[in-house]
Amino acid sequence: MLRLLYLLFAIFFSSAQSLYSQKTSFEKLVTEVEAKFTIELDTTSLCDFFVIDGVPTSQDSIKRKLSGIKQSEILSLALVDANKTRITEYNCDYLIVVNIKEYQSRKTKLAALDKIKSNLNESLPQITITDFECADCQQVMIDGKRLLPYEAKTFLDTLRPKDILNIAFYTSPNPLVYGSNSKNGLVDIKLKK
Repeated sequence: MLRLLYLLFAIFFSSAQSLYSQKTSFEKLVTEVEAKFTIELDTTSLCDFFVIDGVPTSQDSIKRKLSGIKQSEILSLALVDANKTRITEYNCDYLIVVNIKEYQSRKTKLAALDKIKSNLNESLPQITITDFECADCQQVMIDGKRLLPYEAKTFLDTLRPKDILNIAFYTSPNPLVYGSNSKNGLVDIKLKK
């Protein structure tokens, strides 16, 4: 019986890890943008190019580039209102910005951690309550895994800035994809491997 449980755990863990380490694709990227920004891109005027690490890239080029990138290597995404940029010669409303090589200073990481911890400390009771539904907590994700509010609080108390690769904040993610706490915002933390 113990061997069976161990085998099931090993299968579950390896399948979860392999999903996160799969190569990404244009379609997966679009799905992730739609989920993180609660927008249907096929009903909006999306620019026919993306910006990857500060470089404008055509959709054909991005499809080739994404085929060599793991989903876990995408540090952050942004959906930019093109009307508020200098991109005036293109007839589009939104531009997708992808960051793969992003550097955050120790000071930036500490400030972000303080902001997240403050949200959890102000929103959670001091005593751990099983199945507590936190109305004001942000959803915290670590390397693609959603954490419950108390799990996040415990994890963040021991997390050191030097272990963090990137922290990204999303203000309007889809709660159907990221859980009910994401209505308060999504914090996506990538750790160094």
